Amino acid sequence: MCRWWPRPSGERAGTRRNDGNFTHERRPCGRRCGPGEKTCFSDPWSKKRGFGIGKPLSLWLVATEGDRLAGYVGSQTVLGEADMMNLAVDPDFRRQGIGEALVLRLVAELKSRGAYCLTLEVRASNEAAIGLYDKLGFAAVGRRRGYYEKPREDACILRKEWNL
Repeated sequence: MCRWWPRPSGERAGTRRNDGNFTHERRPCGRRCGPGEKTCFSDPWSKKRGFGIGKPLSLWLVATEGDRLAGYVGSQTVLGEADMMNLAVDPDFRRQGIGEALVLRLVAELKSRGAYCLTLEVRASNEAAIGLYDKLGFAAVGRRRGYYEKPREDACILRKEWNL
């Protein structure tokens, strides 16, 4: 089941609705996403750095299995251009389509909010992620030298556009 916030416009606080595999509800993500950062990344975001949860420009989706966090994705959008902040899937839930489902849902939600593109950075060595993004229609548009730390590595910049 995937959950996302902030809740859809026009929906009252505390309401829940289900459409397919996604249950929509408003809930803070910080405590749930923090442990996923440590599990999935060599240089995780800290609480101090924050996730931007609850900010008007942010959209975060969370996939859960029962009470367990399976994965999450988040973005920030300014003037129709969205930037994927993070995509993480717990190692126990990888190769099950959760990352793909989260990205597809993120794109659908961004479209419904008027965004026309999504840009992201991915480690140049992360062949699995690059393969997923390629499958989903993202194109390479650049490279950021030394973008990642622990270990120091370049980032590939990928972008997907729609309705231009």
